[in-house]
Amino acid sequence: MKKIRMFLLFIFVPFVCLALTVLTADAAKKKKKIPKSPKFVGAAKCDGSCHDPWYQAWLETGHGQSYNLLKPGKRDKAKKKAEALIKEKLVKFGGRDQAYVDGLDVIKADFTKEPLCLRCHTTGFGQSGGFRFKDTKTKKGKVKKKTTIDPEEPSLEQVGCEMCHSVRGGSQFRVLMKNTEGDFTSAQAEKLNKRYDNNTGNVCKRCHEHQNTPFQSSLDHKYKFNFEERKKKVHDFQKYKTEDNRDQVIEKRKDRLTKDPGVTYTKNLVIEEWVIKDAENGKIGWKAKPLTGTSKKGYTLHFQDGSKLNLNDIKADIN
Repeated sequence: MKKIRMFLLFIFVPFVCLALTVLTADAAKKKKKIPKSPKFVGAAKCDGSCHDPWYQAWLETGHGQSYNLLKPGKRDKAKKKAEALIKEKLVKFGGRDQAYVDGLDVIKADFTKEPLCLRCHTTGFGQSGGFRFKDTKTKKGKVKKKTTIDPEEPSLEQVGCEMCHSVRGGSQFRVLMKNTEGDFTSAQAEKLNKRYDNNTGNVCKRCHEHQNTPFQSSLDHKYKFNFEERKKKVHDFQKYKTEDNRDQVIEKRKDRLTKDPGVTYTKNLVIEEWVIKDAENGKIGWKAKPLTGTSKKGYTLHFQDGSKLNLNDIKADIN
């Protein structure tokens, strides 16, 4: 009997070890590699990953329909009232000449091809991975295709998640979220281009009341930005929870920001300043950015108080 037991152990133990090795290897394979550089990926990616209730709520908001406002026949009265300012901004920041704007009918115009407008009505326009209104060629001859417009599942062609929750796109911290199943620190996320100054309303001013927009509070008091009122309209995800997406509602954010507030939660990043250098091709000239640098030289956050923070100096393990 003893010999039989020894024989079974001799056979069984190696199989157990092999099984554990395979399981460990599988677990390691599931952990995705974080991209070296940030880029925009679009709201549809966030929906497909872990945030369906938020995505479904976003579809019904002004942000989820912002691109549509640029089409002819939309917001005619508002465009007519802002006609003088629209033309002024197109000359001053939009790369258009006076002759062009003098002949522009703001009611009939299709602003979905107007780069100055696209910067605030789409996601990541003028940046890596962001919205493109036409095919463009790089210096090396590579063609970057224009963004596909999908009315059923909008992504880059509206003001998506990354415009409020990232500095230069969510490609990096999206992988962190998936690898940790939502159990990450604010520092880890910030090191990968996450921003938390959307909690103060600072991020909203990237577009609302920005100097480039013609819809200023001086034109109409309704354009005066009230953060506390506006945030109520962002996305009420609770009513979009279903049996199918209930497991995606990982509510660790409040606890994280209480115990582990990020740097950007208490310090506002600078607001982007830009001009359109080439309106026909949508090339942007940047005067100010909240994040500068490259993957080789490193990235630096810029704050409104004049201070800077290199992402490499954020103490957080993201491996």
